[in-house]
Order: sequence, then structure tokens, then C-alpha cells
Amino acid sequence: MLASCSSAQAPSATSLASESATAGGCSPSSTPVELSYWSWGAGYADAAKLWNSSHPDIQVTYSDIPVGNAGGYQKMFNAVKAGTAPDIGFLEFDNIAAFGSQDYLADVSGSFTDAQKSDFVAPVKKAVSLGTDGAMFSVPIGGGPMALIYRKDLFTKHGIDVPTTWTEFEAAAAKVHQADPSAVLANFDGYGNANWFAGLASQNKAQWFATQGDGWKVSVNDSASKATADLWQRMLDAGTASDLATFSPAWSSALAKGKIWAWPTAVWGAGVIKGSAADTSGKWAVAPLPTWAEGEQVSATWGGGGLSVFKTSKHPCEAAQFALWMATSPDALKILNKAIGIYPTTNTLLADPLFTQPDPFFGGQLIFDVFRSASEVTPDFTWGPSMTDTYKAVTDAFTNAKTAKSSLSAALDEAQTTVVSSMQKDGFTVSQ
Repeated sequence: MLASCSSAQAPSATSLASESATAGGCSPSSTPVELSYWSWGAGYADAAKLWNSSHPDIQVTYSDIPVGNAGGYQKMFNAVKAGTAPDIGFLEFDNIAAFGSQDYLADVSGSFTDAQKSDFVAPVKKAVSLGTDGAMFSVPIGGGPMALIYRKDLFTKHGIDVPTTWTEFEAAAAKVHQADPSAVLANFDGYGNANWFAGLASQNKAQWFATQGDGWKVSVNDSASKATADLWQRMLDAGTASDLATFSPAWSSALAKGKIWAWPTAVWGAGVIKGSAADTSGKWAVAPLPTWAEGEQVSATWGGGGLSVFKTSKHPCEAAQFALWMATSPDALKILNKAIGIYPTTNTLLADPLFTQPDPFFGGQLIFDVFRSASEVTPDFTWGPSMTDTYKAVTDAFTNAKTAKSSLSAALDEAQTTVVSSMQKDGFTVSQ
């Protein structure tokens, strides 16, 4: 994916340990500690090995589990209930509430100094606070701000302006299809990635969940979400958006052959484009995500997460130290960025040359300037207590609508019914 980096200056492992040990009420163990750590994806095991090589008294055993929404989170839930939870688990931002609402996670904010906490960018600090000012129920290690990656050469060749609003986006889609009937402006990623759709809906001020007393208000089919769905439905009906399985060989081929001209995606999508369309180097650019109102300053997120310490850990202080190291160490970032395109969550690491230098693949553009700006204007969006089930309900409903030739908007009504029923069966108090 993205190239590695190594020049950012962050606190040393030794200083992190000593500062964390004296911050708040964290009391480190006086004897050697063994920690268990669950995550998925390339790079995490190697980063844990690097930690182990320089921390003989705090050894981490890494276990690779299925991707969160594909079984990993259920494995964690089962382990908590069985009393066998790991000390540390990787949780995406949208699933922290699922564990936090069950009181499974430790607030590790007291393990860090004010300087360490202030280095994290504001939106991700808020994402891990679960509404409690200053709390940290996860240590953010990677963000997912969204922007529009597009084929600059094709836009220029055909005289099509880069859209700044979603109304302009829909109009541009028609122009792209007119210029090349075999091409589309973008692909509808929602059939397999409800979190992509949730990001776009949140930008439109959608709120799928809200706490209400001791219960939850559910609005997966709110007007903002339906307006988002209707936009894409119109493009699908007009043939100006495709319905390929995102990340499939057919989708990658369409990107490489200039049959998909743009992708509203997260920062890690830059690495995906490089891998899927390597021969198109120099032809792409990045622009801010189109907005729903002209002149509006709001973006969205897709993905991103951090390391959470489970309350059952016998060594929360050391677990928090390891999580902080993963989030702030330039050496850990070097491994994770190269492996999976991790985009850092601290101001210190964002100042690394990797994120401040021109990218030849994108015509020499400083693409991370765009993503950095996007990360500062992400909307407040409350994640529900069971996003895995919510995402499944949405993707299943979208797929059913595609098969039945129904609408995406109607699919959200189906998803709403499914989500409410599922939450009630799980014992949650739900209103609509």
C-alpha cells in the first residue's frame, strides 16, 4: 500500500513507559508481564514482535483473528462472556460502543500524561470517548477520513469539472457516461460495505442511533439516509454508477482501465488505487469529498480504529503502554503503514515526511493535506451497540432490493425493521 516512514520524532519507548507509569492512577507491575493481543491484518504481528524485542519485561502474544464484522467481534464477545478475553483487542471506531455499552472496556485515559493525550487529533479523541469528556476507551492507531480520488487526466480531457457538491457529482456522472458510455463516474459500494454508506449518510447529517435514557433511538431509515440512497439510486438507474463488488477483480479492472473515474473513499484507498491500477500512475488526484450544501465544510469517515484494553485484563497499565506505543511509535507506524496503509492519529506522526511530501502517483500532489483537512471536519455520528448486525441488515437489504429491482430507499425501511428487532431480542430498549 503506502510507502514506509521513519523520521517522525515521538517519545521513546522508555519515556512512554515511565511517563505512563506516573500518570493518573496507573500502577505498573513489579514483575514480568505477559499480555494477549487480538487483531487482524498484515503488519500487526510484526509490530508486536518489535515491541517484544525492546520490552523484555512486558511481552505481547499476538493472535490473528477474523476481520471484526466477519467474525472477529463475535469471537471477542464470546471470549468476554467465557472469561477468556485478551488484554488488548483492535476495535474499529464504529464498534467501540458495542463493547463499551456492555461495560467491557477500561478507560485508559488515566494511564497517559496530558501531553500524550493532547497529541491525538481531536476527532479521534472524541470517537473513543463514548460521550464522556476526556475518557479513552480505545487508543486510536489509524484514522479513515474520506475524500474523492479521481482520474484527473480524464476529467481534464473531457472538460468536466471536479464536483464540489453531490448535486454536481450526479451531473458529472451523466457527463462521464456521455463521454464514454462504457464508463461510470463511481461505483456504489454499499452492497457490500454498509460502513461506506454510513459515512456518506453521516455527512448528510444522518443519525442512525441516539441514546435515550437507558435505551436507544434507532433511525437507520432517517430522511438524510434516504436522500443519500436516492442519489445513488438515480445514478444506478441511469447507468452512471456501477454496482460491482468493491475490491473484486472486476472492480479493480474497471479502475485500471478507466471505466470508473472516481472513488469517494477513505485515506487508505490511495494505497488500494496504487495496487489496483499501478499502470495509471500520475493520472489521479484527490479532492475534498463533495458536500450536500454548497460551501459546507464537512467530510466523513470510513474505517479507522484503535487498541482497547478489556476490563478483565490483570495488567491494564502495561496493556495501555503497549497500545500507546502502537499509536505513537514511528517504528510501529513504519511497519503498519507499509503493510496496510495505516494513517496516523497523532499530530506528531502526521508531521512525518511521508505525509507531507508530494506523491508521484497522484501527479506530485500533497494528497495528505486533503485528508488532513477532512479529518478535522468529520461529523458527529453516534455508533450503535451492535454495528456488525446493523451493517449486515443494511447490506442484506440493499442486496435484496437489487435482486427484487426495488429501491435503496425502501431497503433502508427493511433494514430499520431488522435492526430494531435484533436489538430488542438482545435485550435493548429501543424506540423509533
